[in-house]
Amino acid sequence: MSQVAEYVKMALMNIRSNKGRSFLTMLGIIIGISSVILVISVGQGISGAVNNSLTALAGGQLYYYSGGMDVGAGLVMTGQEEEPIEFTFDDLEELREKIPHVKGASPVISGYGQADGPKESGLTAYFYGGTDALQYNYQEPIIKGRYFNRSDFDAVSKVCVIRESSAMCLYGSTDVIGNTFEADIYGKSMEFKVIGIRQDPESSKIMNLLMGLDQVEIETPATVLGEYVDIDVDNFEGFYVYTDGPEYSSEAAASILRFLRTKYHVADDSTAIQMQDFNDSMDQITKLWGMDGRYP
Repeated sequence: MSQVAEYVKMALMNIRSNKGRSFLTMLGIIIGISSVILVISVGQGISGAVNNSLTALAGGQLYYYSGGMDVGAGLVMTGQEEEPIEFTFDDLEELREKIPHVKGASPVISGYGQADGPKESGLTAYFYGGTDALQYNYQEPIIKGRYFNRSDFDAVSKVCVIRESSAMCLYGSTDVIGNTFEADIYGKSMEFKVIGIRQDPESSKIMNLLMGLDQVEIETPATVLGEYVDIDVDNFEGFYVYTDGPEYSSEAAASILRFLRTKYHVADDSTAIQMQDFNDSMDQITKLWGMDGRYP
């Protein structure tokens, strides 16, 4: 015990006699430990942020689509002809009403053209049509105004929701609720009324800053595209289902698949109607990169 005490005394004497070196040694140890803690904390923070973003992106989202054109894929027989299954808006409404934890369903019907606003004309424009449930297809919130509703869909109202950057391109401002602009889709011209502004994703902000992209993204009722652009929106081979959250997606997915197979007389072992669960895909991604706390 006395030998240990002697060692302690010698250590203290060395520290007092070499104050500069002792200080630098302690400083190095402190910096080293702090750096390790900082790197681990930042890594865990980034991992958690990415994981949360992926989870939010999936958000209980499911996708159902027609399986193909061969007999083995389980096609609906119409006389002697074989046709792929096509879904309707009535199917989507039945799903919303009959399947628990389904808050909506929508196809994403896209179009391409240009838009003319008070600030700038001839802007490249991308159109996305769907039901009022299309609002759940995007992670970014509506920051001004509102989304189009079922009444707008049924009344074929030429209303739309645009991005912040789209509003800036068209008007030079985001205070544009109630304003109109002209758009051309496949040679068909119409006037849209802005009823909502969606927040830009961070990736879009960076791309616009670096590349100066001037384009307009327009979300509108699918009925508008069907009525004024002559796009067939009444029948589609794929659609998204939005549940109340990832925790309900598995239960809802199985119920929806049973409902669709029964309605279209498709056998359980057929691939005529297929499904993609985005939450499962996100789980695979997070496991692959170790973002769930486990590493492959």
